Amino acid sequence: MLWQRHLGDAILEAERQSKDPTEDSRELKEHRHLLHVIGDSLVYTLLTSHTIRTLSKGKTRPASLIGQGTDFEFVLDVAELFQRKGYVPIICDLTTLMNVGDIVAWRKDDLAIAECKNTSSPKQNRTSGRLARQRKRGEFAEEYLRESVKSEPEGTTVVATPTALPMPDWNLVQRLLNDCENSESGISAVTLGENDRLIASATSVADPSHVMRYTPDLSTCSLPMFSVYGELIDFPDYIARPPSCYPVTALQRSKLLEREIALFRVTDMINLDSDFFCDGEGIALRTVRRDDLYAVEVISEVTEDLSFTPSLIDWCIWNPIPLSEMRKCLVDCASLLVRRARDAGSKEFELPIATGDNVLYGTVYKDIVADDT
Repeated sequence: MLWQRHLGDAILEAERQSKDPTEDSRELKEHRHLLHVIGDSLVYTLLTSHTIRTLSKGKTRPASLIGQGTDFEFVLDVAELFQRKGYVPIICDLTTLMNVGDIVAWRKDDLAIAECKNTSSPKQNRTSGRLARQRKRGEFAEEYLRESVKSEPEGTTVVATPTALPMPDWNLVQRLLNDCENSESGISAVTLGENDRLIASATSVADPSHVMRYTPDLSTCSLPMFSVYGELIDFPDYIARPPSCYPVTALQRSKLLEREIALFRVTDMINLDSDFFCDGEGIALRTVRRDDLYAVEVISEVTEDLSFTPSLIDWCIWNPIPLSEMRKCLVDCASLLVRRARDAGSKEFELPIATGDNVLYGTVYKDIVADDT
């Protein structure tokens, strides 16, 4: 909690400096953004990508802390109250990601989402206006995270399906960064699979033209993909954490945040293709490119128009995960879907529903906090 107070102080100071006409406004804007990205590290550490996606939907630029005045101090007080009750509070306005609630408080077996109002509690909730829309958005997120099913306004139903996604090997990334720091060339690389390499480059030392020496032979790649992981710092997303939020040393996170070390991924997306059998049924996975994004189509006699979307495929592109591990995950998922379609006797079939989370959404008012302290 203390470091979030320090982070809030740093953001407040940057906001004050931005009002000084003698200061470089573009540099301060970048500085404020990087401070909020530091706040994201707690989000990625505690919450699943599914939870982050739900609570970041419709995200906008973080609200000004100066403009909140004493209301922000009240948020900090509520966060400390959550901490005393055994939660790890995430203060949403210190992140780029969180868009529901003022505080998302994590505990091992449950999650609390709190709106903080530095006023006395009303006799009844408003049914229209900004506060009503805010409450509706929070209750909608609470219900989806708990039930794993939601109905969209246009009439479609969204179902959260359990999927055992492969996870990054952070020890491998740590060794890569260590080798980069100790290398005379300022460049190091690790092989994640066939035509699949992760490259670290010290921007102040390495000759950019030498980076290509460490990439796979692009002439042997059918669907080459070049990813600059530093882009995740500019555009944080639920799919993959920015390199500055990796569980590596504090100094390395700082170097990644300030782009003193850059991470690149060069891979051949064709390695997600697979031909296999499920209970005697032939199935094929085929990687396709759609508007500069990659999806994987599932081809079988019992399903049609079935594919894994770019957002799922991005999981293995923007995280340091071997494509071979993601391919195995897709094979398992496709097998499950084909079995369900066959058992249903129709190309229309129900998806398995993920176990929901223990989530509570609510509003904390000043008089409630006073009664609890």
